[in-house]
Amino acid sequence: MIQNQSSVKIMFGETAFEVSLVKEDEFQNYVLNFLQHYFVLLNLKDTIREGDIFRLNNILKLAMPFFFNHSSMSKYLVECIDYVLKTEIIMPPKLGMQVRTASFVNLKGRQAKNKAADMEKENQVKEIKDLIRGLGSNKTEQAIVKVTAAAPVIKEIVNKLDGQIGYIDRTSVHKKRSENDDLLMIAKVLREVRPFVKIDGRKVDESVRMKAAVFLDLKGKHVTFNEHVLNTALRLRRGLPMPEENEDAE
Repeated sequence: MIQNQSSVKIMFGETAFEVSLVKEDEFQNYVLNFLQHYFVLLNLKDTIREGDIFRLNNILKLAMPFFFNHSSMSKYLVECIDYVLKTEIIMPPKLGMQVRTASFVNLKGRQAKNKAADMEKENQVKEIKDLIRGLGSNKTEQAIVKVTAAAPVIKEIVNKLDGQIGYIDRTSVHKKRSENDDLLMIAKVLREVRPFVKIDGRKVDESVRMKAAVFLDLKGKHVTFNEHVLNTALRLRRGLPMPEENEDAE
């Protein structure tokens, strides 16, 4: 009877301990856990490209356990909670929808070519910093204000000039490896290690040891996770005004 079970419970006083009878395949667990993280990130990237304001909040909620499992102090977990809290609870429905819509930008209006608004802003700041750095010793306040205001025009002129002369900006001296070579190498290694064939007792380095799924790692921590999310939401909400939607004022 015990031979058909993967684990047994042993009572020690009034406490029950579950003892595994089968050695886990730690390598397969690592691969499956890695793929779960990959598909969550892939879903997030696709949501941003499509500019899907409804999928965005759902994927942020799905990502919360992944960030919490990595670290309960994760700043990305706090950002997920903050965004969902403001767009679904604190803000009026109309204002929350406007914030979600403003989270994406599509500079050329092409289908499925949206970008995260904060990433686009970071790119603009980087370009402005390059222009300010180019001022050299003439970094007066007036010069910085002027070059910042002229940044979009300067960028457009430079891009058109580069296009006319066929200039290609090479950001690295390293040769780009063929993607096919990488895929062939990965396929060769996967055929050898066979990650989706379970081999009991297969080991990995202790630093990457994990369960087959994030939610298995969080088994028994559901109460802690819920309390952490609730406490973080209450802390973020503390002191924030509660705006009321007023259609007459618009």
